[in-house]
Amino acid sequence: MKIHYLWHSEFICELKNSEWNIVRIMSDAWLSNYVFWDMMESNPKVKINFDNFNVDAIFISHSHCDHLDPYTLIEIYNNIKPRPLLLIPETLAFLVPLFAKYLPKQKIEILKNKKVFNLNWIDIEWIIFENDYLTNEDDVMTLAISNDKELLYTDVDTVPPENEETIEYLYDLFTRKDYENAIYLSTRNELEGNFKILEA
Repeated sequence: MKIHYLWHSEFICELKNSEWNIVRIMSDAWLSNYVFWDMMESNPKVKINFDNFNVDAIFISHSHCDHLDPYTLIEIYNNIKPRPLLLIPETLAFLVPLFAKYLPKQKIEILKNKKVFNLNWIDIEWIIFENDYLTNEDDVMTLAISNDKELLYTDVDTVPPENEETIEYLYDLFTRKDYENAIYLSTRNELEGNFKILEA
C-alpha cells in the first residue's frame, strides 16, 4: 500500500488487487487555489502535474468546499483520460444532476452506507456514524479501502463517536480479514490543514 499525500485531507491510496494491478483511489478533490469557493487563495499554491496524475476513482466524502471543489473536478476530468470513476455517497445523490451538467458523460457510482463496492477487485466501503449531538460534520462519510492483505480506513474530516456500536463496527472492519497491514488515517480538519496519522 502507498499513500500519496496531496494536501489538506486529500490523498491518493494505491493498493494492488488480486491480479497484481495497482488501483489508485483519490479521497476528496480540493486542489484549486481557492479556499472557500472564490475567496481566499490557498497558500502554498497547489499545482497538478497531469503528466503523472493517474487515478481510477475519486471519492467525495461530503459537500464542504474543502472536500468537493468544482474547479478541481472540472480540471481533473478535462485533463485525464480515461476519466476516473466518481464515487459519491448516497447523501450526495441530489448533486448527480449538477455533476451531469458540468461533467457530461461522467460515470458516477452512488455508494450506500455500510455496503461494499468492488472496484477492480478492491473493496470500497463508506460508513456514516450517527453522533449523539449535532456537528457540522454529520454528513461526512468515512472510507475503508482494502484488498485481501491491506486495509486503509480514514475518518475524512470527522471523528467517529465513542459509543459501543461504532467501536464494534470498526473492530469488525479491522478484523474482517487477516490483514498484514491495517491503517487508521485521521484527516481531521485543522486550521492549518495538517495531515495527521493516528494509530498507524
